[in-house]
Amino acid sequence: MKMSPMLKKMRVSKPHLIFLLLAGFFVSSCDGLSRFKHISFTCMDNRLGIKTIELYVRSVNKRVVISDKDGMWEINPVSLSDDILEAGDQDLKIMVNLKTSKVQAMTDDLFYTLRCSKQEFEM
Repeated sequence: MKMSPMLKKMRVSKPHLIFLLLAGFFVSSCDGLSRFKHISFTCMDNRLGIKTIELYVRSVNKRVVISDKDGMWEINPVSLSDDILEAGDQDLKIMVNLKTSKVQAMTDDLFYTLRCSKQEFEM
């Protein structure tokens, strides 16, 4: 029994179509393949005494660790987008622009702007 040329063509092109769809899916979701991301902001001298702000992002959880002259402590991440990190606890609230590294901090109704440099590691 002979197959029509159209059926032959469909059988040949179907694997190619599936391959192209899978390749497109994997390329478009490369950002989702990252298992770990660490962003560190090293801040210049400031009135709050903050030396570093570190953001640790794993697939399910996020941590924000602050260090100053007295040590290190963790604050709760409130929201995280591609551009902005907001975190805070009862003593300190921060908003970090992830693109420009500008840090705004608020404590005891006082508002501070910190100048920081950014280092990023992703695996």
